Amino acid sequence: MEKIDEFIKNVVRILNVTEGSLTLDTKLDEEKLDSLGILALSASIDNIYDVIVPVNKLRQAKTIGEVVDLVKAAVDEK
Repeated sequence: MEKIDEFIKNVVRILNVTEGSLTLDTKLDEEKLDSLGILALSASIDNIYDVIVPVNKLRQAKTIGEVVDLVKAAVDEK
């Protein structure tokens, strides 16, 4: 997936974690990714990949890996 480094840097900023601590298995919950974080993540995906991942799908994602899968699927559909 192109631009993954830029995407990861944005996710690190949104989640307010250190870059080295973020993996595809990093769990997402309301504490890490609140409503504003979901909107910021959605905007970041749109800015980087020029695709829209529905907010309700982002809310259902349990890990960073699931978010990446959603982005990949949206890019593939484009």
